[in-house]
Amino acid sequence: MQILILLLLLSGTLTGMTATESEAAEIPDSLLSEDKARQIFYTDSDQAHDIIQAMRVGQTEPQWKLDMYEGNLYFMGRLFRRALSYHMKAYRDKAVNRDPQAKILLLRCLMDDYDFLKQKKELMETYLELDELAKKHKDATHMALAKFKRGKTKFYQGDRKEGYEMCQSAVKQMHKTDYHWKNKELASFYAELTKMYMKDSLYSDALRTSMAQEQSIREDTALHVPRARLRTLRRLYAIRALLLAKMGRFAEADSIYELCKATGVKDPIVGRDLVAYLQLRAKYNDALDVLAYTENILRTDGDTVNVSFQDLYYDKARALLGLEDYENAARYYAAAVAMNESIHMQTSRQLAQSTIDLLEHKYDLARRGWWMTIAIIMGMVLFVISVMLIVYNRIISHRNRTMSATLNKMLFYRQSAMQNESLNPDETEENNISDSDREEFVLFRETDKRITVERLFCNPDFGRDDLVRLTGLDKNRLPAFIQKFTELNVTGYINSKRMEYAAYMMKRHPDYTLNAIAEACGIKSPATFIRNFKAAFGMAPSDYRKEINVNYPPQ
Repeated sequence: MQILILLLLLSGTLTGMTATESEAAEIPDSLLSEDKARQIFYTDSDQAHDIIQAMRVGQTEPQWKLDMYEGNLYFMGRLFRRALSYHMKAYRDKAVNRDPQAKILLLRCLMDDYDFLKQKKELMETYLELDELAKKHKDATHMALAKFKRGKTKFYQGDRKEGYEMCQSAVKQMHKTDYHWKNKELASFYAELTKMYMKDSLYSDALRTSMAQEQSIREDTALHVPRARLRTLRRLYAIRALLLAKMGRFAEADSIYELCKATGVKDPIVGRDLVAYLQLRAKYNDALDVLAYTENILRTDGDTVNVSFQDLYYDKARALLGLEDYENAARYYAAAVAMNESIHMQTSRQLAQSTIDLLEHKYDLARRGWWMTIAIIMGMVLFVISVMLIVYNRIISHRNRTMSATLNKMLFYRQSAMQNESLNPDETEENNISDSDREEFVLFRETDKRITVERLFCNPDFGRDDLVRLTGLDKNRLPAFIQKFTELNVTGYINSKRMEYAAYMMKRHPDYTLNAIAEACGIKSPATFIRNFKAAFGMAPSDYRKEINVNYPPQ
């Protein structure tokens, strides 16, 4: 019966879009607000959408706000793709560009949409833009939201330590705000952190974080809609049941699962956590019920070729395998594999369409004038450029291989030298300099060694003042001191340390993105990182990565 009611509510959400203006006009003025629409949504999603339609008719709010409200209702209904379309429409409104706070609100909406839709590239671009805008306008709440998403992304990209640090910092920052929905956001933060700790088998930390999540839910005075509170509790119970099962505390896990069922609500967001618990406990039929509900939501959202559907098919296959329904399990495994191929094809089609659109635009420009002449000239130019590019690429490729091998040798021998503390003094450079320079050389060598070993340059703010403090030299004397032993200025010396470490990180962590490498080296701007790497080694970091294993270690 509960499943039937929820399906009816979802169908009401869809029909709410087609409500006529006469129906919308019958809604009392006392209900014409987004807050009322949100409250009503959990009991009557149809009427919630009608409220927004009535607000459109009465023009009670700017158009972009009404689009944002509509998107928020679809988000609450877990129809993320529809939510994204409305949020994107609102974001493109010209009025939003003139209102920084409106832009911040919509960037946050888009960030959540992309996160649940698993659109990683768009998510990264959005949280970086939100973070920059929130910092500019000193909006601590949205700075915390952007930082948490960034930390979560870093964690799942493999940078566990920095991911944890950023997420924990975001939690502390959110605690200090006076945001109306602070406890709701904190509960969401704690839910994600619990799952991160579970992934690393840090079960004590995960259980402690789950308790903090429960406390945030209990203390949330703003969450006064009973059904909304039950939804947050369901997420808590689903994650905790999985955690306790992984800890081997099965009786407690089963008890928490009963609490989860007792909420009487369903939410596809908790689907994967709940299914993971049910499969651990061999409750395969219950898992299939959860997956059927999630599949219905995904199909209602209008896109059946995505990562969420692929995961759903894999989960269904595993549940059917547990029930020894091998034929259907094989069918769903095959569907998951086919889905994976479809996703890749979809991506390829999107790239192809982008290329076609670009070519059509160029063609339209050419057609306005002497298009035939221009086309012939362009063809000849493209042919010449193609030949030149082939030759140039071969030259660059040869140069990159040579430079990479040289750089690898340099890093190898530098690391060997740093590890070898037992060199004969007669074999060191110190014995080849005059007595007058010996003291300065020892100071430079020890300072350079400390900077390298402690990786002080990884701090983005490391600079001249830090070198003054380390060496004890006068600010005016420092440049000449650095120039004497490195033939570089102060900035060039710090950049050289960072670039050496960048090359080391690319060899050590080939799966890291260039943005992650740049941040690890203490450089905030990816463009600055690429420019400095080229200046240091004569090649782009992407080119070095391609040749990273050439002649390393040296034979």
